[in-house]
Amino acid sequence: MNIIPNEVTMEGTLRCFDEQWRTQAHEWIRRTTASIAEASGATCDVEITVGYPVLNNHSHVTGSVKKAASTYLGNDAVSEAAIWTAAEDFASYSQQIPACFYLLGVGNENKGITSGLHTPLFDIDEDALRDAPGLMAWIALELLSAHSVSPNRARREN
Repeated sequence: MNIIPNEVTMEGTLRCFDEQWRTQAHEWIRRTTASIAEASGATCDVEITVGYPVLNNHSHVTGSVKKAASTYLGNDAVSEAAIWTAAEDFASYSQQIPACFYLLGVGNENKGITSGLHTPLFDIDEDALRDAPGLMAWIALELLSAHSVSPNRARREN
């Protein structure tokens, strides 16, 4: 004997690499669920909470950040992370201005610090914290110097 419930609730997460595609996917979800419900003699309500937007690493800024990080930390300490569908509040900035989201590696295989983020065994190599503030300041100074006028040039122009 089958029991058919009066109500069904489904939840999920949708992460994408493109805002336009995400909007289209939401519309597809709405149309598909409405069609399935109608074909079954039922009704449905679809509530989509649009979380964080897609994170855009702008190529020019990312190149500048990578160059600055390589200068500060050394080429061997800098690598590109694989693309993934993170849910990140920083993404909101990247929708407004050219931006680069970078990761600070805090693991250390030699010390046995290898657990992933959001796991019960997550730990960090605290030595990484020594480099983080200096790296951020260095990147900021390099980006600012690439877009500003030197004091000597400003005096000559006045």
